[in-house]
Amino acid sequence: MRLAAELGYLECLESGTTTVVDHLSVHHADEAFQAARESGIRARMGKVLMDSDSPDGLEEDTVRGLRDSEALIRRHHGAENGRIRYAVTPRFAVSCTEECLRGARDLADAYEGVTLHTHASENEGEIAAVETETGMRNVHWLDEVGLTGEDVVLAHCVHTDEAERAVLADTGTHVCHCPSSNMKLASGVAPVADYLDRDINVALGNDGPPCNNTLDAFTEMRQASLLGKVSDLDPTAIAAETAFAMATVNGARAAGFEQVGKLTAGWKADIVGMTTDLTRATPVHDPLSHLVFAAHGGDVRFTMVDGEVRYDDGHVDIDAAAVREHAQAYAEELVG
Repeated sequence: MRLAAELGYLECLESGTTTVVDHLSVHHADEAFQAARESGIRARMGKVLMDSDSPDGLEEDTVRGLRDSEALIRRHHGAENGRIRYAVTPRFAVSCTEECLRGARDLADAYEGVTLHTHASENEGEIAAVETETGMRNVHWLDEVGLTGEDVVLAHCVHTDEAERAVLADTGTHVCHCPSSNMKLASGVAPVADYLDRDINVALGNDGPPCNNTLDAFTEMRQASLLGKVSDLDPTAIAAETAFAMATVNGARAAGFEQVGKLTAGWKADIVGMTTDLTRATPVHDPLSHLVFAAHGGDVRFTMVDGEVRYDDGHVDIDAAAVREHAQAYAEELVG
């Protein structure tokens, strides 16, 4: 867990991501929190809750899972001058009982600044399973148990109906769009333009390397814009400005960090420096168009988080070479 977290945060910083919402795993969450502290990344993180219909070794007792989450909140929420914050993270409705989901809401409400993050309506099989179990579609069930609102981030939301979208809009729930993952897993195309038309805040995510292979936010900006155009058969859909906002101010708002996501007086100094000394970047007619459609995470030369340079042309606060070496060795051991 420590290696996975170090590797992930290293890739994020190297490719220009300053802030993450990280849905961890059931066990060893402390290791990921420590990795986030040491890397210098800004993070909203949480131990995953799974107390039903889950893989062997990951399903846990409801009370114990919530108790362990509370212990993590007390140890880490607000650490590093507020750079590290907690999100209670039930995996999704299929693997969580009603007691777990309601308990997650109660736990978040008990601590100031703690939020909630889960997955919702990613694929049709998930929706059918929730409806069979509860008699409700996914978003309606999450609303019933308290997992909607301005302190909630729902990843995916690919398959929602009119009534569910109204709930998202009315409650101020944030949606995290994961275009590359949704394509790789053949989940479908999220109705992003419709969400934005309803003033639903849409952020960008990658859903993690197992279903994406990269944590490059520039890839997600490009994919989000192009997929939106194909979905709507409209070349003006999800314009570069829109995709850029989803990756910056919208993401910071969803993550629950104040004064983060744009360069303006009085806000946090999150600054990413990129090279354009590239054939691919010659000429640059429109900087936003370049960033969304042509730039790569590998173009990043420095990443600053709240005024502190955390990545500078190959140099980071942790031993990157050692992280990669250890991760490669452990991966080979796991694969056998």
